Amino acid sequence: MPEPKNDFDLDRALRKARIVPTDSFKEDMRARLQAKLRQSEDPAFSSNGWRRPSQVLYSRSDEQENTAMSNSRLIPAFAVLFVIVLVVALGAAIWPSVNHTLVRPTPTQPSTNELTSTANPDPMNIGRIDSTLAIDSFPNGVLVSNNAVWTWNTHAGTVSRIDPNTGQTAAVIRIGDPQGTINRTPNGYPADVVSDGASLWAGAYQSIVQIDPQTNTIVDRISLNKAQLGGTDLGTVSGLALDGDTLWASDSQNNIVIRMDIRSKSVSTVILGVDHAGAMAVTSGALWVVDSHSNSLIRIDTKTNQVVTTIQIPGKGNGSICDMCITDVEASGETVWVPMGYGNGVARIDANTNQVTTIPFETNVFSLVVTQDSVWAIGNSSIKRDCADLPAFVARIDRISDRILGTVTVQCAAYAIATDGGDLWVGTALAPQTLVNIHPEP
Repeated sequence: MPEPKNDFDLDRALRKARIVPTDSFKEDMRARLQAKLRQSEDPAFSSNGWRRPSQVLYSRSDEQENTAMSNSRLIPAFAVLFVIVLVVALGAAIWPSVNHTLVRPTPTQPSTNELTSTANPDPMNIGRIDSTLAIDSFPNGVLVSNNAVWTWNTHAGTVSRIDPNTGQTAAVIRIGDPQGTINRTPNGYPADVVSDGASLWAGAYQSIVQIDPQTNTIVDRISLNKAQLGGTDLGTVSGLALDGDTLWASDSQNNIVIRMDIRSKSVSTVILGVDHAGAMAVTSGALWVVDSHSNSLIRIDTKTNQVVTTIQIPGKGNGSICDMCITDVEASGETVWVPMGYGNGVARIDANTNQVTTIPFETNVFSLVVTQDSVWAIGNSSIKRDCADLPAFVARIDRISDRILGTVTVQCAAYAIATDGGDLWVGTALAPQTLVNIHPEP
């Protein structure tokens, strides 16, 4: 039965419900109605008869009741807050390791001769091996030119042309003394070979040999004896570098660098006192020559043909005579790159400031090549003669950040590396000697 609001509603409700009330029942219902009316007129009560909390003075029992209610509400709030704090703490502990794996800060350039450390290589795919070709000759050096891969064998005195598709040797060119009177080997000592596109130029004993890549034959032999060098002795050419029509040649035994015009095939300059002159590279206005015995790089001004400075490569090796035994140098733009040999690393030199930055490796690094965005360096972790104990790899270094991006594992005793601007070719020295073709990933 609906709750009545007055006597009229009470009588009507009773009739509708077919209830015959007694007098005492009616009096009780009227008393309840009067009490209800008093509550509705009192501002301390709401329309439904409940006290209005904002207008009621709390008793002690009311305060205890409300405190209990507040505590019951606070318990879930504290639980939520605890969960939030726990999530934040766990995130702070996990995030640094994730961030270190995915993103590394670019290292700052140190001052000259200061070593800088780099992080371990990222586990990323930097390139794939497309083919491994067995070759017939020890690859002291590798060159890619004229749709062929060229290797040279220092001890046999030969330059070999290899078909990059089949691995077949198309030609073997002997560049040494035709009479076979060279004191080291019957066929000379080709320590370096370069190409200008039209010809290959190979260093030999007291001479530079010009090879026609179309016919795979020697077309000229340029003598570099005392008569041509103004009374200066020349032994075996140690390094070569091309700069337009200028061919630079070094001799580490006699500490000289010569400058020759490849059009006239005449020597124009002999630079004396370049200690242990070895591998060479060219940047704008400068020739960079490795001093293989003192861990240094000699800078020559190509306009004046004068030595302007000697830059020490920081580090320490274990070579008995040559310490780090640096045997290579490469240049691109205004940057010079040097594999540090037994010094276990790669050095980068800013040609504008002569500032040196080193990128440490855990292995020996004796050869590298530079592409548009990367430096590819060969690392060998041991000098043992067993391939199982001599793992080798090619590491990719970002040219902007100096960060090692990753490595490609190759057959043991990787010795030399070259590129045609796209693919890489790596020569491995221990039998079976191979050429490994690596295709860089973007």
